[in-house]
Amino acid sequence: MDNLSYLSGENAEYIESLYQSYKENPDSVEFGWQKFFEGFDFGRSSSGTSVSAEAPEHFLKEINVLNLINGYRQRGHLFTKTNPVRERRPHTPTLDIENFGLSQSDLNVVFNSGIEIGIGAAKLSDIVAFLKQTYCHSIGAEYKYVRTPEILSWIEKKMEGARNTPDFSIDEKRRILKKLNEAVSFENFLGTKFLGQKRFSLEGAEALIPALDSVIEKGAALGIEEFVIGMAHRGRLNVLANIMQKTYKDIFAEFEGKGYSAESPFGGDVKYHLGYSTDVTTNDGKSVHLSLCPNPSHLETVNGVVEGMTRSKIDFKYGGDNARIAPILIHGDASVAGQGIVYEVIQMAGLDGYKTGGTIHLIINNQIGFTTNFKDGRTSTYCTDIAKVTLSPVFHVNGDDVEALVYAINLAMEYRQRYKNDVFIDILCYRRFGHNEADEPKFTQPLLYKSIEKHANPRDIYIQQLIAEVKKGAKESFTVFYSGNPGIAKNPPWDGGFIFSKDKSGNPWVSVACQGFGASSWWPNKDHQSDEVDSMLISINVPKELQEVSNGRLLSTIEKPGGYMQYNWFVANPINNYNVTLYIGKYAHWTDEYSGEEGKLSLDYWSLQEDSAKARPHWDADVKPMLKSFEHWFGPYPFYKDGYKLVQAPHLGMEHQSAVAYGNQFKMGYLGKDLSASGWGLKFDFITIHESGHEWFGNNITTKDLADMWVHEGFTNYSETLFTESTQGKAAGTAYVTGIRANIKNDIPIIGPYHVNQEGSGDMYYKGANLVHLIRQLMADDEKFRQLLRGLNKTFYHQTVTTQEIEHYISRKSGLKLDKIFDQYLRYAKIPVLEYKIHKNQLNYRWKADVKDFDMPVKVSLKHGSYTWIFPTSEWKTITLAKSVSPANFKIDPNFYIGQSIIQK
Repeated sequence: MDNLSYLSGENAEYIESLYQSYKENPDSVEFGWQKFFEGFDFGRSSSGTSVSAEAPEHFLKEINVLNLINGYRQRGHLFTKTNPVRERRPHTPTLDIENFGLSQSDLNVVFNSGIEIGIGAAKLSDIVAFLKQTYCHSIGAEYKYVRTPEILSWIEKKMEGARNTPDFSIDEKRRILKKLNEAVSFENFLGTKFLGQKRFSLEGAEALIPALDSVIEKGAALGIEEFVIGMAHRGRLNVLANIMQKTYKDIFAEFEGKGYSAESPFGGDVKYHLGYSTDVTTNDGKSVHLSLCPNPSHLETVNGVVEGMTRSKIDFKYGGDNARIAPILIHGDASVAGQGIVYEVIQMAGLDGYKTGGTIHLIINNQIGFTTNFKDGRTSTYCTDIAKVTLSPVFHVNGDDVEALVYAINLAMEYRQRYKNDVFIDILCYRRFGHNEADEPKFTQPLLYKSIEKHANPRDIYIQQLIAEVKKGAKESFTVFYSGNPGIAKNPPWDGGFIFSKDKSGNPWVSVACQGFGASSWWPNKDHQSDEVDSMLISINVPKELQEVSNGRLLSTIEKPGGYMQYNWFVANPINNYNVTLYIGKYAHWTDEYSGEEGKLSLDYWSLQEDSAKARPHWDADVKPMLKSFEHWFGPYPFYKDGYKLVQAPHLGMEHQSAVAYGNQFKMGYLGKDLSASGWGLKFDFITIHESGHEWFGNNITTKDLADMWVHEGFTNYSETLFTESTQGKAAGTAYVTGIRANIKNDIPIIGPYHVNQEGSGDMYYKGANLVHLIRQLMADDEKFRQLLRGLNKTFYHQTVTTQEIEHYISRKSGLKLDKIFDQYLRYAKIPVLEYKIHKNQLNYRWKADVKDFDMPVKVSLKHGSYTWIFPTSEWKTITLAKSVSPANFKIDPNFYIGQSIIQK
């Protein structure tokens, strides 16, 4: 060791004295020196080297780094970010590297001491970052007083191996968010519904619910079959509802005083003292029995009861195996620190006659006891310092960091199962209200409650955390949980909400509507039709005696508890929110298929059982002819993967994608009426044809803004004309489209205001159809017009569009200049008027319109019995008429939807 001779003799003498002390008692020297001498003894045993050589300066700093590591392990909990609403109290000395004989100049120096924490030789800056992340973030660990080296090593390897940083999967995060949402929503509902009533809210500590949920899952995976739980009144109702699965109905009944029974031996206590037991099934399919002990006395009195019940079951139910059952005690911070019974029960934890294999202690640390600040309520640093009596590790966790809490409680469960000792989780949180909801906490703690008042709840904090984790361009999924009373549609299908009806036999008949109000009237969503998902799984539970139908194809049915059946439908094509639907009723179901342009298209029919006899022939008369006509004009049915369904609904009808709603009472026309007054409207069922036409225009091609809905309704209304033409002839189609003009009001523009989710005029239907018919006349080539319609559905297949995109496409494919025509018919209320006068066989004519310099060709009778093109503009023009034409028999081709005005001399 001559290479160490540059150090002074005093250093060597000092080290020699430390070494002698170490030999007598290893604990008499600092942790770093212990590690150094352990290595030295190992090296000497193999090489025979003596300690007489002098140690280099770097070796001394290695020891200092080891001391730094030990400092974080021992005192890191004092410098954590565990308090969500207050600054932590200062503690000295700090963990600054200068307090360990190190300096800023050492930060870039590589130290082998990194091996101690499992990261290998590393820069000091990396070692410090590792230690801060592990011991000074959302989890503070107290465990160094434990006297068993194996336990110390296990805890350190667990924490340092994960850096005390959760790394949950997407599914695990969904589960955490689900339980956290249940906890927050439950408290919000109680606070609104039962304003002012005592409930001892969990608000501020809602993370307890996902923590309990996780410890049950983790425990079951480690062999636990039963948990016995004891707690005081704060949060008990939330635990009953969201962990014990006591029904909301029963809990709410107790708020209303309906739960008491004079005959019940346990009746009469207040709702937040009551117990409950149940069996739950974990995600892995394991059954776990849960018992929440009633606690009619004050706070911690239940502790002995829980331990006694657990020990009794260990002895008599589980044959002495304490790995199959575990007690959980949920304390308050003031009571766990101040009530004598806590100490008494904890002192019995290791006694042969009483031990239960370790208790998991959860402390809802509100940092206030009734109205007393914690600094005035105890001498100890922590409310959990009693844990040191039984050498039990303590994890102090920020109650706003739900993932950290779930991580810590899972670690605690592992520890309990492995070492059969108590473990404490100190949840640093707050109490949103006073001791009970009738108290005003600002009177006694004004500063604290000023901070709490502005503080977001744990769910909202977690949501923001999850959002921040989503990287730009990443594809993620999320789950929305909601509950409450559904809105009822008052005038379906023209408003939104649920429709609760009954068939003629009195069976439930349920569906939904969203026209006008939007899809969010019955299910929470981003209520904008431009936002289409690529695919969708729809799962609905209904009583077994009923059937449920939704969009797409039926994947499976699964029997559920309580006499329910789950129907799982999968939509393989993009779908927007207002197309999503459900139908529940006593249905008859039959199938067929159509040989279409893309092969076999499955046809599914769902009518009420009582109406199936008339539904079959009625639907058969229209569906296949409709598909033949529309595939000819528009192209292949857009949803071959999902099939075509026609479903009887308790409302008139709606274009729900691949599950068209039908409610026209099996009548021809529109509820037996001909909307065209031509007679041809009674040759088909309006709802079957019109709503099915939307599969191409509305469902395949969807507008990005509700203002452009004419694209849906104008083309679909014209599909009625094309169907009539396909089945009855072209003259019949013309009579139909000209007949529906009587329904046009020309009151406001067809296109509505943008960016406010508002439609334009109802003229989008009949006027929109006549605009399409007008364009067909201007093209004067039916085959070219057909290819244009097919091209629209091919070019914009499964896309959201704007009217500008549609207008540009039509103009380009038709080869016509249509911009002024679109402007006049879509963006102004009135139609253009052809002004004319006839004098001495001369026709003078011009357009009167809102659009400046409007021009559009039109056909008129320049000679009797035929129509000829003329080309009016906003300026007067003149053309010669045949002698046979007079003002009395002059005509404009009725295929052109325009106004006309005769100018008298």
